[in-house]
Amino acid sequence: AVEPPLPYCVPVLGERLGLSGGPDADRRSLIELGAEILQASHVNRVDITDFSRASSKRGQAVEPSEEVRILLIGLLRSLVRHGTHTIKPYAQDFSEILLCCARDPFHEALVESCACLCDLVATLGAKLWMVSKIMLAGYAPVLSHRRQQVRVSAIRAISALVFNGAHESLLDLCSFRDPNVVPVRAFFGDDIKVNYMGKLITDSCANVRRELVKYVGSWLLELPERRDHESRLLPYLLSGLIDEDDRVRRGALETLEKLGDLYIKDNAEDLKDKLYYLPTEAHGHGWMDGGVWRAIEEGRVTTPEPFRQRPSLGSRLLVQQNFKGSLGALASELSSWQEEPRLKAAKLLRVFLVCMEDYVASCLERLLPALCHAGCSEDAQITRAVLDASRTLSWYTDPGLSLQILGPRLSPEFDRTKRASAARVLAAVVRGSAEAGTIAGHEAEVAAMVADNGLDSTGDTALKRAAVEVCEAAVLAIAGGEGDDAIAARDGLVGSLVLLTGGREPFAPAAEVLKTVLGALPAQSRAPALASSLLGLCAGRTLAEGALPPETHAGAVCGALDLALGGLQAGLSREEVLARGEGGLVAALGFLSAALGGSRDLLSSSLAARCARAGARLLEVVSEQAFGGGDREALLGLLAAEGAAVPR
Repeated sequence: AVEPPLPYCVPVLGERLGLSGGPDADRRSLIELGAEILQASHVNRVDITDFSRASSKRGQAVEPSEEVRILLIGLLRSLVRHGTHTIKPYAQDFSEILLCCARDPFHEALVESCACLCDLVATLGAKLWMVSKIMLAGYAPVLSHRRQQVRVSAIRAISALVFNGAHESLLDLCSFRDPNVVPVRAFFGDDIKVNYMGKLITDSCANVRRELVKYVGSWLLELPERRDHESRLLPYLLSGLIDEDDRVRRGALETLEKLGDLYIKDNAEDLKDKLYYLPTEAHGHGWMDGGVWRAIEEGRVTTPEPFRQRPSLGSRLLVQQNFKGSLGALASELSSWQEEPRLKAAKLLRVFLVCMEDYVASCLERLLPALCHAGCSEDAQITRAVLDASRTLSWYTDPGLSLQILGPRLSPEFDRTKRASAARVLAAVVRGSAEAGTIAGHEAEVAAMVADNGLDSTGDTALKRAAVEVCEAAVLAIAGGEGDDAIAARDGLVGSLVLLTGGREPFAPAAEVLKTVLGALPAQSRAPALASSLLGLCAGRTLAEGALPPETHAGAVCGALDLALGGLQAGLSREEVLARGEGGLVAALGFLSAALGGSRDLLSSSLAARCARAGARLLEVVSEQAFGGGDREALLGLLAAEGAAVPR
């Protein structure tokens, strides 16, 4: 029933839907132009930009009425759907008409033409193999249309072409550039490439993103050449795992699990020994640390959404195999000056890390500096994403390696913003290592990094906050640790926290954290830790000009004394402090005598008054046997001079 009218309908459709009125006098068909571009290409693909420029010079459709054009495309679609074998002689004519329809400015006509193209591919199949790349080049610009319905239709049409000979054009949709080839035109003009896939995966419409993830999954699962495109398509699938829409995340996760099963099936012979003879933690490249595995199984380490459990072996191996190709792009995006790429890269990196596991250790020297750079942002979302990625990174790597890389970035050679970012990343690494149970043995190194780089004596508020985070994470990680090294590191970190409370006015965040960490310590360790800090600060009984800012030094001593004498919130009692830390209190009295005496000019009036109040309270609890005679009388005179209430 369709065959008789075809000789009459096809020429009319070609005439009314064809293009005219453009400046190009060349009357060759668009198929012929595409074939010429394809023949001249050294990569055996039709350049999308070149074809778009050539077709744009052909003008607009002859038929001016939008409604009539939609009816004509509908007629064309009916012929395709019901013609089956009878339309095969007209394959080139139908392809030419649809290429012209791709230039239609009316959105409904574009949706109808995309649906017609899908039907044409379904009907003719391999018959379109020779023109599929040309057709894809014609419809690729439709992916950037302002209406989401058109973009969704274009994704479906292009997917149909990909399965019928246009799979190589996926490189152009991803704006792939061969690093070993420089096009000649790049020296004489523009060499524009548009990353259509990147634009679609960040599309504002969830339907578009869901459709893209769906078809990317089908390409990775069903294309005969899927292995050639894994490294370029997999990042877009993984991007679906961090999507805001729950349906997109679920779809991406289901596809990733299917890909993992397919990977196991394709490599069953190579993986046979690993699956049957090695323990579960060894199912990957290298050995996953046993502590991490147990923490995941017990729920102490929670994998990021949408993962509910450790990804399957096939999924992990697939991501590990293709990560190197994405590493450079991730590091570059993390260092981008734009906020949105930084945020997306940090979230995507965390998904990669869950699948990479201990294999990521070989990439630390690139990832940690990039995370430190991304963490310099003032955006709270970016900072949170960077710290989450850093914490996840530390689950699977030796903290000693991370400390070696981060240590130099804490030095005064870097500006305050970069030092603060590196300190926050360090705090996240310490927290993650503590969750995985791998921080043991590195406590002293963390304490030394804080003290040696002057983080505990800085005057910059942001750097102070970051240093407080590091100290809090490290102390809580080793709160119940035993052994001389652990105790020394813990006391050193408590001392750094005490010092961070100092200043003309008390630094409230450090004071609150100090109370928290002291409360987390074993009861018998609280007073000795605080006394050790006081002894360290009060050694020599003088303000250390040049080593520490005088007001920071004196303020820290006052803060520690306030906590020791009234810090019941930290689980301390006066009896406990006197019994276990009297030596530190006596040293503090000597320090206050020196501060209010010969070093009085170094202190502000408010800080001097604070020192006097602390000294008066301290004299009430320290006996004359421990601090008496001339020293006590001298201090009483200094306190009276500052107007403090002198104890009798």
